[in-house]
This record gives sequence, C-alpha cells and structure tokens, in this order.
Amino acid sequence: MKRYLRKRWRLILGVVLWVALIVAILITWEGVRDDLIQAGLLFPVTVVLVVLALISGAMGWALLQPGRARRRALVGFLAAQPAKYLPAGGAFQALGQVGLSSSDEADRSTVGWSFLVHIGVEVVAGSLLSLLLLAGPDIETWLNALLILLAVTGVVILRPAVIAPVTRMLTRLIPRLPPVEKLPNTVTLWLSCGWTMGALALSGSAFVALLGQWNDPIEGLATLGAFALAWLVGFVIFPLPSGLGAREVALIALLPHLPPGQVLGASIIHRFASIVAEMIVLSIVSRRAFIQKQKSDQ
Repeated sequence: MKRYLRKRWRLILGVVLWVALIVAILITWEGVRDDLIQAGLLFPVTVVLVVLALISGAMGWALLQPGRARRRALVGFLAAQPAKYLPAGGAFQALGQVGLSSSDEADRSTVGWSFLVHIGVEVVAGSLLSLLLLAGPDIETWLNALLILLAVTGVVILRPAVIAPVTRMLTRLIPRLPPVEKLPNTVTLWLSCGWTMGALALSGSAFVALLGQWNDPIEGLATLGAFALAWLVGFVIFPLPSGLGAREVALIALLPHLPPGQVLGASIIHRFASIVAEMIVLSIVSRRAFIQKQKSDQ
C-alpha cells in the first residue's frame, strides 16, 4: 500500500508542477511579449545559460548526498524547481526537493538534513559572488563592509566543525528531529558551494547580457555581483516564489546608474527565460522523477 501511495504521490506532484509552470508562462506572457521582441537572440541565449545554471545548481545539491543517491538527488532537484510558482512556493519546493531526492540510499531524514545544509551553502555562494559588486565605482561604504563581512562569515561557517553543533542544537530544541548520521566533509561542502556559485554566475551573466553591460567587463562583473546580492535577498524571503518583487527592488537599488525601467525589463525577461528553461529541464526529467519505478517501489 505504501509503495502504491508513493507512486501516486509522485504522479500527482508531477501533474501539479506542470500545471504550475504552464500557469506561470500564461500569466507572464502578456507582460513580457513586447520585451522579448526587443531582446532578440539574447532571449534564447538566456534560456540556454539558465538551463546550464539549473544543472550546475543540481550538481551542488547532489554532492551533499551519499554517493549512490546522487543521481536521484540530481533529478529530484531539477524536477522540484517549478514548485516555487505554487502558493507558498518556497515550502512546496523544499518538500518536493526532499521527497523527490529521497531513495533507498538516502531516506527523507538524511535528505532533509542535507536540505538545511544546502541552504547554508546557497547563502555562502551568493555572499561570495556578491563580492564582485566591489568592482563598481559607486558602492556605498556600508555595503562594502557588509559584503566583506558576509563573505568572511561564509568562509568560517562552511565547515563540519561549525555545522555539527548547530545540528545538535536543533535536535535538542526539536526532539522529533532524527540525529544527523553523517555530515559532508569540508571538501564536499566547498565543491557544492563552487557548483552553486557557478549556477549563479551563469544565470547572472545572462542578466548582465540582457542589460548590455558586458561591453565594459568591469561594469559587467559589478552588475553580476549586484545580481547575486539581489538573488540572495530574494532567496531569504522564503514565502515569495523565486523572490518575486524583492529581487527587482534590490536590483534597482544596487544599480542606481541604470534606468529603473531598463533593470525591471531585463529582470522580467530573465524570469520568463527561467520559466522556459525549467520547462525544458522538467520535460527531460519528468519520466524518471514522476513515472519510472524506483527501487523503493519494487
């Protein structure tokens, strides 16, 4: 009976995620149609870069799982991304990512702890890439200090010796939480962080191209740093789907030398390209994620 329910749950989840993606495209299309014409070939380039970013991000997630569970985790990460377009998208994405990444080799409690570690990895990756903003000539002193503080903090905390006490404290505060069996080692944590930074760099590079900022490499790098920091702001605002609105406000504030309309237009195109990229990836992994029989179902 449990096997039947697991299979049924995956199939229903797959249908819900496809519906969420299609609805997101329909809602966004009217507002982005004219901008897509102006973007021209930059739009398909953005889609390709975001697809590569999704794969890089999935690698960062999969590395945190036990060796034999990594392929399943890779698929689970990619399949769960559209859940952020559902109401309370952050929560649904977390549940989908953990559920779809779980397997005989890594049960849900193990994957759940990996998810919490991965949140820390993503925050550190965003903080480190945000340092590129320091290349900009007009950065405020307080922001300069904040970015350096975030980066230094990230370097300090991304170690098992720091993460282990935090997990023990959480298990004491919430007795129902199972203890952590094994944490990733330092090398694995930083490899995961590297893949996650790669994902942000690919996605951010597409945004910089949409703004036409790569004509000046230094300006382009600073804009990439602004994108990373704006992404981080959107990431920590958990209930919003993909930081909707918060990321745009941060981008406009961090790029005061650019017209707000231009920044907002590039962000809207980038979001639409991300939805299209997620649809492409979901079409590739759907069978394995939602239909194909898993070992735990046999």
